[in-house]
Amino acid sequence: MANPRFEVAAGAVNGINTVFTIDPYTAGTTALFVNGQLLRADFDDKWFETNPALGIVTLKEAPN
Repeated sequence: MANPRFEVAAGAVNGINTVFTIDPYTAGTTALFVNGQLLRADFDDKWFETNPALGIVTLKEAPN
């Protein structure tokens, strides 16, 4: 099992932007934290993996 990587997603946190970029990742292996709360794509938890090869994730609602 690989060690987890923690990184801060790039993208404006302005209450409007929903698209964020991280390092490229393998689909189904990413966990996302918003305001300290764990969101998991497999729980349909307000986000989805848009393009793992480019490292793009999309939130269903923009964070403030």
